[in-house]
Amino acid sequence: MVVLSAAAAGCVRKAPGPRTVVDEMGRTVAVPDTILRVITLAPSLTELVFAAGAGQKLVAVSSADNFPPEITGLDRLDAHPVNFEAVVARQPDVVLLNAEVNRTADADRLAALGAPAFMTATQGIREVAADVQLLGRLLGTEEAANAQAALLVSAIDTLVSRTAQTPLEDRPSVLFLIGYNTLYAFGEGSYIHELIELAGGVSVTASLQQNPVLNEEFVLAEDPDYILISSNEAFRVADLVDAHPAFRDLAAVKSGNVRTITADHVLRPGPRLISGAYELATILHPELLSDE
Repeated sequence: MVVLSAAAAGCVRKAPGPRTVVDEMGRTVAVPDTILRVITLAPSLTELVFAAGAGQKLVAVSSADNFPPEITGLDRLDAHPVNFEAVVARQPDVVLLNAEVNRTADADRLAALGAPAFMTATQGIREVAADVQLLGRLLGTEEAANAQAALLVSAIDTLVSRTAQTPLEDRPSVLFLIGYNTLYAFGEGSYIHELIELAGGVSVTASLQQNPVLNEEFVLAEDPDYILISSNEAFRVADLVDAHPAFRDLAAVKSGNVRTITADHVLRPGPRLISGAYELATILHPELLSDE
């Protein structure tokens, strides 16, 4: 989490009338004291705004958004590249961007065009609750945001208490992939490894360079207990083996432990990361979550 001010981490500075706030990229942003019109340019931010109790303030979201259902009817705006004219035309009090999917240069240009742009930098599942609180302070829904953040923290703590029952040496090794043709994975510094750890597993790519493309030799050498493939669509183990015939001898393939996990629950750094962690834990340790 980026320190937001010299006085405190995660704080939005307030002043009478228009406010000056500092976002998670260290940028100083001038916003109205009362924010009524919000645009989000990343799906995770839309989910965070709803979690913070400010969904009714949204006037537009990115064209990639598909959750929650309440966004039906909202304007959809291009974010890659940003349609600056369309954003400014909607006269937002603040535009929210996320450092993982949006460019700082886009935020700066929006600000220069008169649309205050505030950037977040959610870097892990434990920071989701803090960002809900941060947006609650920014958008004037602090009470609702604090309540939701407490629920998220409680859900994380509950999961940790369950999976902590499994000693480290007994935890299954996990290979997490984005798709199965090209072997896109996550390397050092990714919150995906935190998800796997919270779910009671050990990621085999945690020490690799960031966002590696794996070769078959690496996968065969690691021979993970589980292969998890993020997807929002149906997947067959045969698809993986057809694309990589050598994988038919992997332990995960032989034991039926090649599984899909809902992409939107794990690839968007928002409140549904907690759902993704539980989904993952149900795969790795179903006996620990049998009453969920």
